[in-house]
Amino acid sequence: MLEIRNFGICGASTGRILAEEVPAALVFRPELSILLAGTNNTCNSHALTDMKVFQAELFAILNSLKNAGSRLILMTIPPFCPELLLERHDRSAYGDFPPEERVAAANRVIASVAEETGAVLVDLHSAFLTKELSAADSYLTNPNNSEYRDGLHPNRDGYALMAALLLDAIRRKSLPCSRIACLGDSITYGQYMTGAGTADGDTYPGQLRALLNNP
Repeated sequence: MLEIRNFGICGASTGRILAEEVPAALVFRPELSILLAGTNNTCNSHALTDMKVFQAELFAILNSLKNAGSRLILMTIPPFCPELLLERHDRSAYGDFPPEERVAAANRVIASVAEETGAVLVDLHSAFLTKELSAADSYLTNPNNSEYRDGLHPNRDGYALMAALLLDAIRRKSLPCSRIACLGDSITYGQYMTGAGTADGDTYPGQLRALLNNP
């Protein structure tokens, strides 16, 4: 029987994922763990993280799950609309390392850590860039397709894309999928979506669950 758990916490950086989500996920004993982390480390001006610390925490998260017998999928950080992000965060908080460059650097770290830990890498960043980020048909929630001046969280189509990419990775790599733990921040949690915080509705865990139950 398929069981998916959504452990995502809004605002979580890698440090909080390691401290709070990993212990809960280990109790669940997942066969497969899916991690999306780094948006807060790079874009949230209140949670900015040195890249060496980010890398160390990413390793710690994945190795804890791997050592418990879980297979791993690691996703790159999706892109965002800088002009909308900077309506909520002061550009000066980023110093000489703007959020666009922080995300690019973090995604290089993510690719390297995936290779070293044996995690399957799913490149959300490139997939989201196939549509204009601020357009009505964007994969991101923005003023042209919603009531929100967001530009960072996926919309329903974005979550559907994530679920499809994850399904492809699971099938392509013949990964176990009876017990899946989804770890991360508000993107994993499912901000704005029906079923937020669960593996139901329009969240990516919810849409992945529907795909796996209807091959």
